Amino acid sequence: MQLQGHRLCPYPSDKLVAVAGIDLKGCGLNGYNNQLPLSDFLEKLEDSTFFHANSNNFTGVIPKDISKIPYLYELDLSNKLTGSFPCEVLAAKQLTFLDLRNLGNTPGFYLTVANNLFNGPIPQSIGNAKDTLLEVLFLGNRLDGCLPYEIGLLKNATVFDVSFNQLMGPVPLSFQYCLFKKELLVLAQNQFYGEVPEAICKLPNLSNFSLSYNYFTQVGPICRKLIDKEILDVRKNCILGLSNQRSKEECAAFFSKNKYHACPHPLSLKNVPRLTNQHYSGSLDASDNQWL
Repeated sequence: MQLQGHRLCPYPSDKLVAVAGIDLKGCGLNGYNNQLPLSDFLEKLEDSTFFHANSNNFTGVIPKDISKIPYLYELDLSNKLTGSFPCEVLAAKQLTFLDLRNLGNTPGFYLTVANNLFNGPIPQSIGNAKDTLLEVLFLGNRLDGCLPYEIGLLKNATVFDVSFNQLMGPVPLSFQYCLFKKELLVLAQNQFYGEVPEAICKLPNLSNFSLSYNYFTQVGPICRKLIDKEILDVRKNCILGLSNQRSKEECAAFFSKNKYHACPHPLSLKNVPRLTNQHYSGSLDASDNQWL
């Protein structure tokens, strides 16, 4: 096996040689009986600054002690990992780049947890990365539950994509009033419902807003203008008067089945963080909310 990309550097304190980084990307590694766990391996690379291993066949879950690696700032797995949402990586304090494709407290700029089999809700701790996250990609997993209002704290994020999951509920109000820099917002292929928020359609930089294949029921005049401009995609919802929607029978079956499955913390969906230092101009209808 050829392992290119390893880097040896003097340890900062005592100058001993240590493995400073490992690059296994594209090696096509496999384990015995197709099992190649990261546990008892990754977390023991205590001196590594980067671990690149995409396009291999690592299996299992992400080690809980990964957050204790003091110098790790790049983690790129992109494998076949399973289990619940990997909260462990959100606690890795030094990460500036995290890519778990094909697989809250992170200060990383780009959070990609795409095309794996992760399940469970998105953790509320994602809001702790409000000052650093620029792009968030959770598409192509099995995430469920409702969107936490803390996502609305990600004031610097320009991209947020949770398409092709099993998420449900209305869009939190924090999305409407706090994501001023948002350019791409993709909630397609889930089970979201309710009214398409007019305030989101007012976001000044929004260029791609996809809500297709959900169960939204209403869309206002401002959002309709975005539909005409092909910025907003609401195909296959339950909106009366619009073309290319779900059938009445399909919509009725969904709401009959899900009327007792509300979000676990419904009042939090009305939480709106304070808007100080957001440099936003324009009018907002912020009535009937709970300000934090």
